[in-house]
Amino acid sequence: MRLAGLLCLVLLGGCSGTQHDRALGQGSVPSAAPVARALAQALPAASSPAAGPAVADSAAAAQVAVPAAPASAPAAAPSPPTAAAAAGSEPAGPEPFEQGDLWGYRGADGKVVLSPRFAMAEPFGPNGLAAVADDKGWAYINAKGQVLFRPLAIDNAPDELSEGLARFVENGKIGYFDEKGKVVIRAQYDFGSPFQDGRAEVCNGCVKEQDGEHYKMVGGAWSAIDRQGRVIEKLKGPSRSRP
Repeated sequence: MRLAGLLCLVLLGGCSGTQHDRALGQGSVPSAAPVARALAQALPAASSPAAGPAVADSAAAAQVAVPAAPASAPAAAPSPPTAAAAAGSEPAGPEPFEQGDLWGYRGADGKVVLSPRFAMAEPFGPNGLAAVADDKGWAYINAKGQVLFRPLAIDNAPDELSEGLARFVENGKIGYFDEKGKVVIRAQYDFGSPFQDGRAEVCNGCVKEQDGEHYKMVGGAWSAIDRQGRVIEKLKGPSRSRP
């Protein structure tokens, strides 16, 4: 009904139902072009209030950009090969085997190259050395079974590398060797600590004193040395309680 009234207002300038009927009967209908223009101007105003926001919302919804689908996560980088994989499956030297209570070594072909005679035997390392235990204690041997030097025993195990150097014992004196099995500092001290922060504490004239399950070194003349064995500081005594 509201739309009919508007049409009457636009087309005929306002009319009652009787006047509308009379106008139609007399054929006094405006031309199509003015009618179309009038309708285009009148229809938006004639829309119901509820329709306006819905149309606006629909237009706004049409303009909202649809977010692009997230890109697939990049493939994870392959894990770096382990040291064993990088070195290959080939052993660094003869492999240890046990026979009875003793250990020996045999080659890749299964042939025995070092007969079982060690109480303990570790695999050969990349430096061509293996740690073994015999009746004299721990020793480092080459692939021919020759004892090159005897490491200092700490907690019933050979001394470990610290900052690239470990301790060995020769004629009752302590020296240092590197990871290649090369003697870097000859055996000349009654005691030497592991390297830490580029220095080690060494002494001559010091003696062992039992300290519970372990021992400490007391007395003697103490110095701090660098990795080449040069004295860098004179000390009044050890600053570390453990060997």
